[in-house]
Amino acid sequence: MTISLIDHIVICVHEPERFVAFYRDHLGAQIEESRPGKCEIRFGDSKISVQTPQTIPDFARGTLPGTANLCLVTGENIDDLCERLKAAGVDQVSELKTRDGATGPVRSAHFYDPEGNLVELCNRL
Repeated sequence: MTISLIDHIVICVHEPERFVAFYRDHLGAQIEESRPGKCEIRFGDSKISVQTPQTIPDFARGTLPGTANLCLVTGENIDDLCERLKAAGVDQVSELKTRDGATGPVRSAHFYDPEGNLVELCNRL
């Protein structure tokens, strides 16, 4: 068996509305409600499913709000995106520099989303 890509990730949050607004308003995500009370954040073919501690299934009981660490690739110039986020009051928590990405070097910086998840934003080099 060979895994070719990640279909989706699930992030547990306390405040879904605030969480979704961050990804929609600051990062341009499309938001879909797959069923009442369950929403998905979409970037192209990638999906983040949003759940709360009350909706996490029993088999995923160790999933906790604020513990995710993810990297999102953007086509927007990363320097411009960092400036825009800072102007909107989003704190940058790492310097903008070249790091190792999944397919090669990336230029990236880290931020926290409203739930405390570490979000790395990058341009592939």
